Amino acid sequence: MLPQTKKILDSTGLLEKLPAESKDKLAEKIGETLEKKLVAALTSNVPADKVAEVEQRMDQNDSNLEQYLAEIVPNHQEILRQTVDDFTQEVEGLL
Repeated sequence: MLPQTKKILDSTGLLEKLPAESKDKLAEKIGETLEKKLVAALTSNVPADKVAEVEQRMDQNDSNLEQYLAEIVPNHQEILRQTVDDFTQEVEGLL
């Protein structure tokens, strides 16, 4: 799980709701699922001719990715926020 994903999960309060005996394992699975959902949400809103570059920048942990996304998907923050909110509600419904 990426450090950024851990921060996002911490901010949702989901990790605090996990059973102590399986917290680490569940947190990792939840983090992986969230990362996949965030990438899918972003790439579905990226112009087709920019998807490969975005994926490459993600793979390289490009420090300018945020700025690049702002240029090609002006509402990327809103998309990410909505994806996290939807995911949080989904997971809370399972806990």
